Amino acid sequence: MRSKLRFLGQDYSPNNIFVETIPSDIMVCFRGQSYPLTRPLQSFDSKLEIRKYRGILYTKSF
Repeated sequence: MRSKLRFLGQDYSPNNIFVETIPSDIMVCFRGQSYPLTRPLQSFDSKLEIRKYRGILYTKSF
């Protein structure tokens, strides 16, 4: 059963995607703990350039 979420009066369902990762040679530190950084096995298209807020489309200009 998928959980329903609500934000600013709008109902939505989370869409979780599985991203297969592989380790890299980079170590990162967060709050005193060291962690190996991983990267996605396959690259994917980012949709961060186009945003829609309250029915209005916003794009990132360069």
